[in-house]
Amino acid sequence: MFEGLRYEFALRQLQKEKRRTRAWYADADSKLLKEPKNLEELQNLTDVELHDMQVIRDKISRVQTTFWRDEAERYLLPMPAFKTDSGDSWEQAATAIRYQLKPAAIAELRLAIRREKKDRRDGWLPLASLAVGVMGCLVAIIALLAK
Repeated sequence: MFEGLRYEFALRQLQKEKRRTRAWYADADSKLLKEPKNLEELQNLTDVELHDMQVIRDKISRVQTTFWRDEAERYLLPMPAFKTDSGDSWEQAATAIRYQLKPAAIAELRLAIRREKKDRRDGWLPLASLAVGVMGCLVAIIALLAK
């Protein structure tokens, strides 16, 4: 139950870190652009920024892959086949030695999980509404008898 909340919290924290990092580098860039002799430092800073942003993107992708893989296991849905060719669902992280789902594969998995959740919910929802109706009738009968 709390896995979804933990996932959302971790994702928001990483997105916040991404915004802070982007803002810090934008500030550093603007300081270096004021002096034209700092072009080499600016290029080095840009390279470091690209690497730092890729590290954060890989962290986000790792959190997403882990969460959606766990959800697929919970609902007994098949995971995409582990193939790392260019058109397949998995890719190696750019900054680590691990594999993660590509965004298109995550979107397909999310769709399958949502369909499964809906199918399961559609199975018990009519029974729940029937139970609420019966309870309402019982309360009405008790209220009439109590008078």
